[in-house]
Amino acid sequence: MREYFHVEPFERPKIFGMTASPIWDPNKAAASLAELESNMDSQILSVKENIEELLQHVPKPSEIIHEYPPAPKIYPEYPTFLLSALQAFVPLYAALDIPWSNIETRYTVTLYSIGPYCAELYVFEEMRSRLAHALDLATVTGRFVDSEALDVQSILEDYMAFFVLNDSDPLISSGSFSTLPKTVPLAYCTPKVESLVTLLIDHQDSFTSPSVPTPTSSPPRFQAIIFVDQRQIAVALARVLPCIPELSGRFRCAELLGQGTGLDGGPKGLSGSTGGTNGENAKKDVVKMFRDGELDILIATSVAEEGLDFPACSLIIRFDPLQHMVGYVQSRGRARSKVDSKFIVMIQQNDESQIARYRLFAEAEPEIRRIWEERGHRSLSESCHDAKDVEADPDDGDDDGDNEHDRAGRERYVVPETGAVLSYDNAIDLLNHLCALIPCDQYTSTHLPKYLISCGSTGPSSCDAGPSDYASKRLSSASSPPPGFTCTIRLPPPLPLSQTDLLHIGPPKQSKREAKRATAFCAVKALRELDVFDEYLLPAAHGKARGYKGSLKGRVDTDGRGYVGVSDVQVMMDVAVRDPWGTLAQRAPCTLSKQWIQPICVDGRRVAGLITDSWLPSCVLPCSDGQVVCMGEGVNFDPAEASFSDVQLDAHLERYTARGIWYCVTGRVLAAPLPFSLVPLLADDDALRVDWQAVARLAENPVGCEDWSSITPADYGHLLVENSNQHGRTLRLVNVRSDLHPLCKPPVGTREESGATYHEYWKERWSRKTWEARVPTEGPLLEVSRVPKRDLASYDLYQTDSKSEGKLLRKDPEVYLVPKGCCRWIPISEQMRYAFTLLPQLSRRITDIYRASCARLDLGLPAISTDLLVEAFTIPSASMPFNNQRLETLGDSVLKLCVSVHAFKRYPHRHEGQLSALRQTTVSNWCLLARARELGLERYLISERHDVRSWEYANTNTTKGAGGSGEDDSNEGSECDEGDVEWEDGDALPTTVEPQRAVTRTYPRRSLQDCMEATLGAAFLTGGFPMALRAGQSLGLSFGGIDPWPRRYAGHSPNDAFGGTSALFHNIESNLGYTFHRKELLLEAVTHPSFASDAGGSSYQRLEFLGDAVVDLVVMKYLYTKFPRSTSDQLSWPRTRSVCSAALAWVAVTRLDIHKVILANSVELSMAVEQSVPPLQACCAAEIVTSGWRHDPPKTLSDVLESIVGAVLVDSGWDYDRVEAVVEFLMEDILAELSPSLRRDPVSELILWMDKKGCKEFKYTKTEADPVKRIPGGVLVAVHGLVVAGPMHSASMNTAKFAAAEKALEVLQKSGGEYGMAKLCDCANKRESAKSACASVTLNDEDAKKSESDCETHEV
Repeated sequence: MREYFHVEPFERPKIFGMTASPIWDPNKAAASLAELESNMDSQILSVKENIEELLQHVPKPSEIIHEYPPAPKIYPEYPTFLLSALQAFVPLYAALDIPWSNIETRYTVTLYSIGPYCAELYVFEEMRSRLAHALDLATVTGRFVDSEALDVQSILEDYMAFFVLNDSDPLISSGSFSTLPKTVPLAYCTPKVESLVTLLIDHQDSFTSPSVPTPTSSPPRFQAIIFVDQRQIAVALARVLPCIPELSGRFRCAELLGQGTGLDGGPKGLSGSTGGTNGENAKKDVVKMFRDGELDILIATSVAEEGLDFPACSLIIRFDPLQHMVGYVQSRGRARSKVDSKFIVMIQQNDESQIARYRLFAEAEPEIRRIWEERGHRSLSESCHDAKDVEADPDDGDDDGDNEHDRAGRERYVVPETGAVLSYDNAIDLLNHLCALIPCDQYTSTHLPKYLISCGSTGPSSCDAGPSDYASKRLSSASSPPPGFTCTIRLPPPLPLSQTDLLHIGPPKQSKREAKRATAFCAVKALRELDVFDEYLLPAAHGKARGYKGSLKGRVDTDGRGYVGVSDVQVMMDVAVRDPWGTLAQRAPCTLSKQWIQPICVDGRRVAGLITDSWLPSCVLPCSDGQVVCMGEGVNFDPAEASFSDVQLDAHLERYTARGIWYCVTGRVLAAPLPFSLVPLLADDDALRVDWQAVARLAENPVGCEDWSSITPADYGHLLVENSNQHGRTLRLVNVRSDLHPLCKPPVGTREESGATYHEYWKERWSRKTWEARVPTEGPLLEVSRVPKRDLASYDLYQTDSKSEGKLLRKDPEVYLVPKGCCRWIPISEQMRYAFTLLPQLSRRITDIYRASCARLDLGLPAISTDLLVEAFTIPSASMPFNNQRLETLGDSVLKLCVSVHAFKRYPHRHEGQLSALRQTTVSNWCLLARARELGLERYLISERHDVRSWEYANTNTTKGAGGSGEDDSNEGSECDEGDVEWEDGDALPTTVEPQRAVTRTYPRRSLQDCMEATLGAAFLTGGFPMALRAGQSLGLSFGGIDPWPRRYAGHSPNDAFGGTSALFHNIESNLGYTFHRKELLLEAVTHPSFASDAGGSSYQRLEFLGDAVVDLVVMKYLYTKFPRSTSDQLSWPRTRSVCSAALAWVAVTRLDIHKVILANSVELSMAVEQSVPPLQACCAAEIVTSGWRHDPPKTLSDVLESIVGAVLVDSGWDYDRVEAVVEFLMEDILAELSPSLRRDPVSELILWMDKKGCKEFKYTKTEADPVKRIPGGVLVAVHGLVVAGPMHSASMNTAKFAAAEKALEVLQKSGGEYGMAKLCDCANKRESAKSACASVTLNDEDAKKSESDCETHEV
């Protein structure tokens, strides 16, 4: 209702609602009611009529406290523990996005509440569901899955007999409910469950006994609801209770849950179950069955507390503790039976706090009822007055409250763009929120506005004038002050505002409280005009992007533009992507003259022509065998020179290309027409004329020629041959052995020596079940070698090593004999054979360049290098030697700096906290995804995995077409056709279907944001920031325009002139190699917020926000350039080590002596800096990079260094190249130590080493500090409960953790030591034994046989 406060009362919605519990806080009953009325602009009325009738029909149940014993620490009769077996694979779960820590937490809660069997049932169901989901997702995406995933799957299958659901029950088979296939002894459960069983049995026995009076002749029906807190406990109880022997055959149970998903939005296991099916329909089914008497017991979460009526329910059990008054009243109200209904609260023995809470609710209820019943006799204005009293500032306890004249003079401001409302009630909170966002370190207190109340004022009576007007009138007026109070607000100096804008004086009011509110109202209104508050009256972006979950409603970028919704975008997207290939068979014969032929050249020598139905861009294909393949400009294809009809021509082209692919690329039959034809060209002919005789020879002899009369020794080494007994294997003729025939005896040492004759050997070797080899008994033999088919469809943009494929092509093949009588020679020349082997790579290259060219044209991208653009659009699932991950890592840094610069200049009055929140929103993955969807960027991504064994381009456009479905995406397909084929004036369009220019592909949605950042990285590498800004503009990013920064921000001068700086700063300029033109920037860069707060000037925080992005990009570009073959992960780790606080502090101290010039007004900070300088100065660059965790200098040192870098960028006129040179000069020692193989920190190394050893039973434990002995807190490492290192003490717990990990690693690696892994850990043995755990489970005879059968099946 808040959004309707600025609407006239008669225009507000009229809403009527009912509740049994309008008060949620029994300690503040009146305040709760008043606040509810105020928040909803409502009045609460109590219904007093018909109370006796209500009590008659719905009597209040008797309330009982039932105490139960605490849970034991061990369960000696429980046979097995699944959790310990699964804990051996924790690193695997992170790779599969399985939230193991959350599962363990819920396991612990379930174990303590209802016992080990239910806890492990939860783990079993949750892991089974999540693992299946992860494996299915990996299958779809083609992502590699570690073999350990199959081990986990095997373990779960082993436990199947212990936890599997029984589907024999008709209810179960219908998908409604589930039970277990065996009895569950109470020894497997907690005493709490045992008490619950006793309660159910006792109440059912007493309820169904003849002594219970009934108001009707029908027999009473026992029904109960058990309330629990967590979903997995509800589901587990519903499945286990009917399997407990004591309850066997007594009850039918089901769980009733709200709508939801599994942990972290993942697949639903036991934690996301809703009675067998998901969603609202399942809940309705359960409720209906309970009302119809088909169920006896509901185990429900809080979803059943309100809005449900069960007249037959006679027993309510609060299985888990009561948390609030609403839950107490509402859950008790579900007991609607008129026959001896009971409300039982289960509390653990000796839990005095829970008993006290229950008694508080029970004793407070009459008083609460009295309070809200009295509300029915009061007016709405009185209620609202109470609400305002609740909101009174505690600091104004001596204030007499609001004055009637003050309330009449209140103002309200509505932001025109959004309708956001500023009032006297929310102004103070808005100011506090703004100040709370100002970053604070441990040496700076929290920033808050300061209020000064004075009696009387000469200030204005309203706040229409700005704050500066108030100040001037206050100082200049000489009239006597009127009665009342005036408030002056001084905002914290770290806000980047002028001194005038930091001071606000409000109008005089009759009360102190109202004076504060009025001044805060004026201050927020003035700050809104300065753009400190956005159009929603918020000082920062709307929350963190990490929590968006796809909902971007109300969120804007740096320029204030909103985003399209992406919540409906699936994790795996089916997308119609651009594709250059039409299908020649779809053209009418008369349109052959509208096709194109383009030459294919190898090292400048023309070898073949490619006929397509559209003009394709020329391209260069770098080959790993050292040759360069080019496809030149195309010309119109003229079939007039062919001596056969159009139908024959089409068939000959199709057959020639298909057989060429068969012999040279893949031995599989093509299932669909080809989108192009590869043909031989006449030698020494510049007109690109086709050698039709060669085409006809192969087309008319597709299985080869039997006439060997034309074959001469000149053809040896070049002629292709196929043996009819080895279909699909292409051979090369080496020699004709007329001196041998099939009946000759093979010599010893040859491959045929096992046969009595060549004929006998071949007959046996080539015969199969369905094929009898046909081997002649006479005729010469042929010496042949096998021709390797090109098994590589990908290509590498950056050829650095030609050994891999070169060896394959240049390796001398084995020469062996075959009978000439079963061989045919293939009429394909050697150069055409080589052209066909290039076809997979060439077609892939053409597709990639086509998509990059379409993207450049359609999106208006600048002239980015084609190879870089192809790399930017190639996602990892394409399995190419390159992908966009390296460029994405670089582009992320480019994006960060571009947004930072634009935000820095666009919002000069926003502090670092606001700018950081705005940047985080703008560069978040969800926002990048939204921008990509706006552009339709998904149409250009390269995701195909090319496998020449099944020729891909044979069926790209045969079924789904442009949109995949043939319906919704038809517009996209027609849009792709535009301009692909040029039709001359007067030519009629073909009567057949047009070639389609899009194909359906599936890839992850996160590929879109990666492609956005990679495109920025490609633009930056091609043309620096001028091109990156143009690319950002084309991609819809908030960069502030395409003008380069020096031109865009030329002429901007500081607000306040500054004459010069102290000689102390000359040393900084000398060490930087840069002289500042605006000295005030350097002064601001070294000013700590503690000094700024007292001196009233700006601090380094805004410049540090800018410098942080600069340093990040400089380091990343250096690594990207220096290590061109490193992966994204290999670049990220050294980048992290070089820009961490310790490394930057080392540079600040050793290169700039920053510790000597920091302006701070904090004794603690000065002492911390002084103590950290000597250790830093004693370090070398290599030590600080590899062991920087040993040092914990104040973050101020690194912040000041980054702020100086930001100051250089601003002072240099936004010349990035110049600031890049300065940063590389400053950090040259650090940069020289970086490499992709940089050693990990001790914590990471310990995790990896322990994982390699197969041990997961280690943990870190914090120890408390000892103030008396002045010993700081520490960290120790324990393996299998035995401390192996520590406690390591340090003022920083992070440093202590690293030290403890390093010591633990050193101790554990000593194989002969006291704490060697062989003596401490037997996880490997447990891991092996866990796989056969099902054999140790005690089962009855029938289930044991079934389990034995399952185990045998699993072994097979």
